[in-house]
Amino acid sequence: MDKMGKVIIGCIIVIIIIIIVIIGVLITMQNEKTNVVIDEYGNHMEQHDDEYIPDTNVKKVEDKNRYYIVKNIIDEYFNYINMINLNPTTELEKEDSDLTVSGLIKMYSENYIKEFNITNDNLTKKLEKYINCEYEIENMYGVEKSLSVNIYLIDLNILNTQENINLIIITDSANSAFEIYGDEYVKKYQYNSENKEKLVDINVEKLEQNSFNKIKSIRVTDEDIAINYFNDYKYKILNNIETAYNLLDEEYREKRFENINEYANYINENKEHFRDINIAQYLYNEYEDYTEYVCKDQHGNLYIFKETAIMDYTVQLDTYTITTDKFKEEYSKANDNKKVIMNVDKFVQMINNYDYKAAYKVLNNIFKENNFENEELFKEYMKNTYYRYNDIVINNFSSENNTYICKATITNKDNEEETKDMNIIMKLNQGTDFEMSFEII
Repeated sequence: MDKMGKVIIGCIIVIIIIIIVIIGVLITMQNEKTNVVIDEYGNHMEQHDDEYIPDTNVKKVEDKNRYYIVKNIIDEYFNYINMINLNPTTELEKEDSDLTVSGLIKMYSENYIKEFNITNDNLTKKLEKYINCEYEIENMYGVEKSLSVNIYLIDLNILNTQENINLIIITDSANSAFEIYGDEYVKKYQYNSENKEKLVDINVEKLEQNSFNKIKSIRVTDEDIAINYFNDYKYKILNNIETAYNLLDEEYREKRFENINEYANYINENKEHFRDINIAQYLYNEYEDYTEYVCKDQHGNLYIFKETAIMDYTVQLDTYTITTDKFKEEYSKANDNKKVIMNVDKFVQMINNYDYKAAYKVLNNIFKENNFENEELFKEYMKNTYYRYNDIVINNFSSENNTYICKATITNKDNEEETKDMNIIMKLNQGTDFEMSFEII
């Protein structure tokens, strides 16, 4: 290699070394003003101390992950309360109960413990009425103190004591720790929905983690949210009819129930049914302005939740009161036999959903005059003749002048060995309208 070539190679090497040094200096400078923290969800994130400005506006928690992080803390708190043994019969049981109460104390803020002189003995007395309780989160408000520290005010309804309590929960995602302020503290200093802005005044820079206040990393799934909405609405049906009524979609509410009294009668007549329901399936759909969770209980009844923000939802109890665009599209493409099947299925939904008013409206007028002069007679007949939860299969069709006669088998969903055979007559009208009659059996 000639002399000139060696010089060029040497220059290139020097330039590369200079670039590496410059990059190293820049990274070092950046790290000097950047901290790596772990958020509540286990994600690594960079904190730029000279850039980050906390949002000091106290507002309703709308972020799903933050909401469920706090809910998970509350669940853990009540789980520990449930483990308190008020009447231990052995030394081992007493030790376990004392350890449980000690663990609860380690979940609390030191300020709360000192101010209210919290001890194992007096804490047990304070919490014994909440053992085996159920709770509902009424409201959750939050404010940022820093990138990693957040303060939450939670309004809780306690089912078994029929009272409202409040908790303040502080989380520190950098140290994966939380602390709790009990109801006495919240009430003493008047932290509530009206004075929630006062949360900003709570001074906390960081929390220390112990064996009992560790934030558990969770991933919230669509199924978690669907189950939560289903259980939340079930709770309101059984405990606060007015709130449940107001959660109904406004257009749906006006079409399905004339007023709150009709809704209350509907709920009270069928309270055993609602007390028994559990979610069996769910469907998740995301739209531009809202997210939809369609839940089905073990009896096949539907509950459609439209969510605009976390725990901000409306609900519909069927898919037939308001005909959806999807149903209209599917119906318009279907042949007449398929339309009959879809309409019969809609009728069965009405019966299974105790919606005898809607079912009565689709009956042929002459058929009604000859068999059921009013809705009450129809309701009585259906309750006495058919099963509580019905399934139907159409066996064959015959038709004449847009009127269809089909043979059907009705099956008891609770006991598939029980069946009834019947004939159904249906006339297809304009759009999705139809009228029907059926064999009296």
